[in-house]
Amino acid sequence: MVFKITSAKIVATPGSHAWTQAYEYTPENTDELANKGRLFILASAKFLEKEIDFMYLGREILSNVLKEYTEAVKKSPQSALVDTIKKVSSQFKNRVEGLELGAALVLGNALICVAYGGMRAYIIRRGSLATLLESSSATISASGFPHEDDVFILGTSSFFKAISLTDLNKACILGLEKAVEVFAPIIHSDLGSDASLYLIRFGEGVVSTNLATSGRPNFETLTRKQLLTGYGFNFNGIKKLISKKLKLAEKKNIYINGTSGVIRPQRSKFNLGIGIVLVIALLISILFGLKEKKGKEFREMIDSDIEKAEHLISESSNLYSIDKNRARDLFNEGKGVVLQLEGKGVIDERLIVLKNTIDSKEGEILGEYREDAREFLDITLLTSNFTGSVMSLSGVELYILDESGNKLVQVNIDKKGGKVIAGPSILEKSEDITSYSERIFVKRNDGVYQIDSSNKKKVIEKDWGDSAKIYAYAGNIYILDKSFSQIYRYNGSDSGFGQKKPWLTGQIGNLVNALDWTLDGFIWVLEEGGVVEKYSLGNKDYFSLEERFPTLSSPDAIYTDEEIESLYILDPEGEQIVVYDKEGKYIVRYLPGPIKDAKDLVVSEKERKAFFLQGGKLMFVELKHL
Repeated sequence: MVFKITSAKIVATPGSHAWTQAYEYTPENTDELANKGRLFILASAKFLEKEIDFMYLGREILSNVLKEYTEAVKKSPQSALVDTIKKVSSQFKNRVEGLELGAALVLGNALICVAYGGMRAYIIRRGSLATLLESSSATISASGFPHEDDVFILGTSSFFKAISLTDLNKACILGLEKAVEVFAPIIHSDLGSDASLYLIRFGEGVVSTNLATSGRPNFETLTRKQLLTGYGFNFNGIKKLISKKLKLAEKKNIYINGTSGVIRPQRSKFNLGIGIVLVIALLISILFGLKEKKGKEFREMIDSDIEKAEHLISESSNLYSIDKNRARDLFNEGKGVVLQLEGKGVIDERLIVLKNTIDSKEGEILGEYREDAREFLDITLLTSNFTGSVMSLSGVELYILDESGNKLVQVNIDKKGGKVIAGPSILEKSEDITSYSERIFVKRNDGVYQIDSSNKKKVIEKDWGDSAKIYAYAGNIYILDKSFSQIYRYNGSDSGFGQKKPWLTGQIGNLVNALDWTLDGFIWVLEEGGVVEKYSLGNKDYFSLEERFPTLSSPDAIYTDEEIESLYILDPEGEQIVVYDKEGKYIVRYLPGPIKDAKDLVVSEKERKAFFLQGGKLMFVELKHL
């Protein structure tokens, strides 16, 4: 019975010191096919030489296997194949380590398989998997007659170390395409560079099909002669043409001159034609030689750049726990190399793996998370024409003020519920809001009022300049007076608030440029240009943000509290939320997409969310670094 052969190969992407390749040889001549059969070769190795060209050495291994087998004319196919694997493994075992060779020969209705160095072979029949060969340092072989729907499996030891035979059996039962779909991503990412697999299905009929997945040029597209010579261009046609022309040139045509009767050779244009052919042949060979050289140089440059990027990304991961800044520099450099290669249109399996590694490691090493902000609550569903401008967080209750619309909304960030708690009659001309222990305070142009859903009560008479901010902390009210560059404290009690007391007693900063502030026992003031000042016990402390990375474009909001270990800064112009520790060292930044119209910022690390306002919507970013 002649089987319809369907083959599939899965080949790992080569590494700097390891290689694997699968190759199929089917003779075009019918008689040779009947005598030599259809040959499937699988090879893998690790290279000892540091600068070795694994592509050429790998091709040399495959070429030798094919040459030895096809030229063995006085031996049986099985003997020829066994001797071939023995001879080639002996030739290369001292040049590489971990050499594995395997071959399967389909000859008529028979199957012959040979394995060396760890290569394994199995067969699946009627849903059950059986072992044929499990090689080691010796060359072993097996032969037999497959049945219809049998699946033959030839693979390297690296593959079978990671994939169980049970999983392999299940996938192959579903079909070779399904097996390729399941195992190709694993081989291309999780396993070593010497992992590969050949699958051969014996069906009814005579048509052959090939399924292949590989990270490199497919040697199966080369002819046998191209594989053995190492050239992709055949000059035989040109050589035959030139020889033919030269032989013709030696024959001199004789004719009789009609006027003089003298016999002389014909002076034709044939010699000129020969010269033109020779020149064209020479130019073609030069052009192909230059093209091959240029292609090789380009490939070497690409390989060098990919290896450089792989080294930089790997080194950045190793250094991250020791020197974060150096790790980020290396990561950015490696990322830049990958982006340049992508810009050149380079397509390479290793580049895809690198890109996936960068995407997965970027947040951890660079401290960058790129994910669009999401809507937490559309406040306009609670009250129409709402435009949030200022927020205050107390526990899980978030209070949002619409200054222009004179409306106040309360949102529970734990249960995601919201309600309107005050309107224009209570909030008229309110400019700022703060809260403490479910008490809500707003600053108006004549003082500070405590409000609820139905009443307002003035608790502090205005005694500051025209430009000021309010903050409630530990039962007290603090006023940042930008006009006089001072901070006042109003001590709270059961009966209300006392007289103002200047809180700044030592060196006074320039609070005229203050954009926002926040309290956690210390007072943190965000000023124009991204400067953050820290104040403690009435005095200015030495503090500065790490300037190395990233650059703050035009930040306008800052947040922390006594339960948060970090400083969060909203930079709408730079479309980022940047996180620092309270020593000023950079931790991470979030790039939530278009947020140039974002206003104010509050953070709940318990809920792992940073909230900001965009028009009538409360937006948030998931805090993935926590």
